[in-house]
Amino acid sequence: MQISVEIKAPDLANAIQALAEALNNSSKTVTLNTHVSIPENVDEQVEKVAEKIEKTLVKDEKKEADKPAETEAKQETKKEESEAPVISLEVVRGKLAEFSAQGKPQQMEVRKALDQLGAKKLTDVDPKDYKQLLELVGLSV
Repeated sequence: MQISVEIKAPDLANAIQALAEALNNSSKTVTLNTHVSIPENVDEQVEKVAEKIEKTLVKDEKKEADKPAETEAKQETKKEESEAPVISLEVVRGKLAEFSAQGKPQQMEVRKALDQLGAKKLTDVDPKDYKQLLELVGLSV
């Protein structure tokens, strides 16, 4: 049985040929025909692709330039949020547990606050909302 394979990648073909020679098994024959063909209009195709890329880049640059700059108020809000102390889950859990231990009305208040934040349990609350959660039940940070 003789198998013939045409590979259009000369480096790969050379590597396979080298492997075949390394195996040096005389009972099997490996024949590789390599052929590389480049279309005549490859320069035109490359130019078209380059033009499309350039047009896309120009559009992206225009979009960036057209975006309105953030207002000072938004920048100030972001600055305040980034400077706000981060409250850990453990701290919030401890405060809520202490509060809930006071009785059923306090437990219901915690449940109501969780519902207002769209959470069924404390781990469902986004960490950035921990402060708001505490404030909803009348606790401070």
